[in-house]
Amino acid sequence: MLRKGLEEKSANRPAIKGIVHITGGSFAGNIVRILPAGMQAVVKTRAWSVPPLFQLLAHLGQVSREEMYRTFNMGVGMVLVVSPNDVEVARRVLPELLRVGSVQEGEGVVLDFS
Repeated sequence: MLRKGLEEKSANRPAIKGIVHITGGSFAGNIVRILPAGMQAVVKTRAWSVPPLFQLLAHLGQVSREEMYRTFNMGVGMVLVVSPNDVEVARRVLPELLRVGSVQEGEGVVLDFS
């Protein structure tokens, strides 16, 4: 019942195609679980400000940027997947949402550091 409610779009509520809790394994290890075959998520790492704690961990532990994003959530605890047409509706419902990437043809999860 909940799933059906999330998938149904209305004028005031976007249809949510997927929800990912970014935990251990971070972006690639978690987002890939909800992607349909033949689809790829591209995460734009510059779309949000990384909390200072992660910067400190990287510095003190001499951990590469790639490894930090492979291991930690870097301040993004949850990802909602909505169609491009529903982005503005989603922002009206949850104004704090950030657009952090997109889904396109391909495989897996790509971290875009540019």
